[in-house]
Amino acid sequence: MSNSYKWAIDYMDTKQHVNDLPYVVVSCRWSVVASSDEGEERAPTHGFVDFGTPDPASFIAYENLSEETVLNWVYASGVDKEAVEQELADKLAGLRSRPATVMANPWNNNN
Repeated sequence: MSNSYKWAIDYMDTKQHVNDLPYVVVSCRWSVVASSDEGEERAPTHGFVDFGTPDPASFIAYENLSEETVLNWVYASGVDKEAVEQELADKLAGLRSRPATVMANPWNNNN
């Protein structure tokens, strides 16, 4: 079975000025949700990355950023995409091997 992975940038922290550069992204929170092909199981995780001071030669203006660009910064900052996805795949495999039934809490019975 294969899984799908949806990576996202949840939010970015910025500073108005860093070394004469305007609206610099200094950190972000990322997340990823793994879903089984059947769509029945999902496994989420998230993390936080500090980017440090940007290189003025490769600076991208805030309004020109894309989610793909920022995700690439996340990976370049040490988040191992393959390892994170493998961890989530393992979680999904565990969910598949443990059939579960959702039941009402016993203290909510109206008997």
